[in-house]
Amino acid sequence: MKKTLVPLILMLIAFTAKAQYIPNGSLEHWHQLTAPIFTYVPDSNWYTLDSELTFIGKAVKPTGVFAEQVYQTNNAHDGALGAKLWTKMQDTLGMCPAAMFNCKDSISYAQVITGTHPLDALYFKGGTPVTAAQRPGTVNMWVKYFPNGADTAHIQAKVLNASGTVIGSVDSMITATLSTWAYITPHISYLAGPDTSATLQIIISASYLGSHRGKDSTIMYVDQINYTPAPVGVAETSLQQNAIRFYPNPSTGVVYLYNNGNEKLSWQVFNTNGQVIVNKQLAAANREDLSYLPAGTYFYNVLNSKGEVVQKDKFSILK
Repeated sequence: MKKTLVPLILMLIAFTAKAQYIPNGSLEHWHQLTAPIFTYVPDSNWYTLDSELTFIGKAVKPTGVFAEQVYQTNNAHDGALGAKLWTKMQDTLGMCPAAMFNCKDSISYAQVITGTHPLDALYFKGGTPVTAAQRPGTVNMWVKYFPNGADTAHIQAKVLNASGTVIGSVDSMITATLSTWAYITPHISYLAGPDTSATLQIIISASYLGSHRGKDSTIMYVDQINYTPAPVGVAETSLQQNAIRFYPNPSTGVVYLYNNGNEKLSWQVFNTNGQVIVNKQLAAANREDLSYLPAGTYFYNVLNSKGEVVQKDKFSILK
């Protein structure tokens, strides 16, 4: 009986770790809006900030010049299309971050009337339905990033219960140029209490989502958005145990990685906020000095030459 149960349990764990579908997370399907400006937006309840801001801007200044900030692009990781987010100056509204969401963006006009900038009166409704059994552990996407100066991109995820209360969240910041596709997997932190997950909101912005922030011409590319359920009762394990050997864990910051095959592999390390710390190719044998990092828990992905994640795990640095 024991020999039968063990592989069954392993199969169940592997199944729960599979990425879950976000409607049009592939960003292959778009439609055109003709007002207040000509712009394309992704299908399936994806929204773009430029549409909302331009509507308000035109109401304030009908002759104002407002620009599209989210584009469909053939610079994609998989498939034919992805999204390009381009932070720009928007006439009377000033510098505005390019942003897209799987939830409806709204602006509190009562706050705007009292003098609040529309970006600081922004809030979100709805999102992708999830169940307690699918409680999101990470949101995942492929990203390229070309910041202007010290600009920073942000990937936010919020998990709401049926009453609309936020019970889990992450705000992952990207600070460095990512000239090749990087697989970003921010880990969601939850409040203590029962699992009552009902809705997942994903908010992606090329610059900080607030007024008078961001740098003109900061550009971000995004593709293949999904989420992975949080492991239940077991630690997150490797997808392919023999891709690399990694030790020691925990460590004081110096770790060793050995490639167990002949395939070219790359290594990505993230902190608990999902910020990319390492993104590099692996040799056959690698000594990595991460002792400059503060003590804590970190996560890593190992990708093959096709950009597929073949191993992921977490490790600790002790000081």
